[in-house]
Amino acid sequence: MLLMPIAGSKRFYRRTSLPLIEGWMFLSAAIVLCVLGALIDAL
Repeated sequence: MLLMPIAGSKRFYRRTSLPLIEGWMFLSAAIVLCVLGALIDAL
């Protein structure tokens, strides 16, 4: 989560050869991590 601003920066991708991560991937990852965290807390 702390690296999201860096990974979302176009300036970062211009300097590297890494593929650009789309916004829907961030959203999907956030939802999955929230659900997993809720399940772990419930147990």
